[in-house]
Amino acid sequence: MRMKRIVLFLLFACNAIHAQEKGDIEIGLSAGLNSSHATSFNQEAQNTKLGLNVSLSAEYYISEAWGFKTRLAYDQKGWTNVPIDTENTRSIKDYNVNYVTVPFLFTHHAGSARNFHMHLGPYIGILLGAEGEATGLDLTYVFHKIDLGISYALGYKVNLNEHIKIFTELEISPG
Repeated sequence: MRMKRIVLFLLFACNAIHAQEKGDIEIGLSAGLNSSHATSFNQEAQNTKLGLNVSLSAEYYISEAWGFKTRLAYDQKGWTNVPIDTENTRSIKDYNVNYVTVPFLFTHHAGSARNFHMHLGPYIGILLGAEGEATGLDLTYVFHKIDLGISYALGYKVNLNEHIKIFTELEISPG
């Protein structure tokens, strides 16, 4: 089954270092929501499922407008109402799939206060585990251990003070 994910992050970041100039580093903690989607081999769309996302990030500013960002994220993913056909029956299953994800992103900051941003880059996800929700059956062996893809996002950051910022981001990671 090829998994197509739309990852929605509503991130709240507390940054330890103010960074808008070349050579500065911005560190953050974030939490948000994932929305996953999958399509089966016979192209039947499955229902999306919300999951938790928490991460620790760091961005190095190459200039005032450009940076390189990476993060270590725990991602809960999955989908619901997956039809499973066996010899004479058809059952419906819900899946929970958990990853540790590390993206490598180039970031561009825009606007007079550099509050708008977008990023683009590859990511690697490492499967922590997968299970059928109703049964609790371990399905880790069914999934690839490594997930590779491209991530891109648009976001907006509000500076509460020199050290604390809150941002909202819509990130899409097609798989």
